[in-house]
Amino acid sequence: MKTVNRYPTALRTILFFCLTTILVSTFPAQAEEFVDATAKYDPHNIFARILRSEAPAEIVFENEYALAFHDIAPRNKVHVLIIPKGPYSNFMHFNADASDVEKLGLLDAIGQTAIIMGVNESGFRLLSNTGQHGKQTVPHLHVHLRGGEPVH
Repeated sequence: MKTVNRYPTALRTILFFCLTTILVSTFPAQAEEFVDATAKYDPHNIFARILRSEAPAEIVFENEYALAFHDIAPRNKVHVLIIPKGPYSNFMHFNADASDVEKLGLLDAIGQTAIIMGVNESGFRLLSNTGQHGKQTVPHLHVHLRGGEPVH
């Protein structure tokens, strides 16, 4: 018995994408949990585990006070996270409690990482999320260094 296709290939493709879009949009997206800006530091967070070598990371730069590694879900050609080695949950905590040497160490790590990644001349974006309104998802201060192409 011969089967007859009632719809040409292009139309089947369009129907498939339309139905997929409708089905996907009917299911609610899983909500991310954001960190409370006033919460105490959680030593079990993923970045603390990376610092203790309990979780893998592709290291870009390290000094006595900071560690830089590639983001696991990059949004640009260059997307590196730079974190202080001290137990600081966010920028406000770091600003209030870190020593001047720790602050300079983090700034040095950001500059050195930009040079290593080759974005020091073309430009880059630095971003740090704090608290729920800032959409912070990991309770350890981290700075995103993004570049290598125009950043949107």
